[in-house]
Amino acid sequence: MYSFSQKSFAKINLSLKILNQRKDNYHNIYSLFLELDLHDTISFEKSKDFKLTCEGIDVPCNKTNLIYKAYEILSKKYDIKEKVSIHLEKKIPLFAGLG
Repeated sequence: MYSFSQKSFAKINLSLKILNQRKDNYHNIYSLFLELDLHDTISFEKSKDFKLTCEGIDVPCNKTNLIYKAYEILSKKYDIKEKVSIHLEKKIPLFAGLG
């Protein structure tokens, strides 16, 4: 079965400047950050059904999870028929300013 994993590294913002507000109410920014060795790992495997599992730091593995939401949006937008099982190994602390 086809599978792959990707590391998502933590970062610390050394500088953050808000440039302007966009029409969608988000902001354009200029940011200077330092990537850390600390990372989460997200793994994908071809599957018969979509499934999200998580380990490590306690995070929800339901429709409130951003991975779950992104999967639903991208599957609909690009009419993706193949399903995947996604596993998140969470090591970056939540709400620690390291995202």
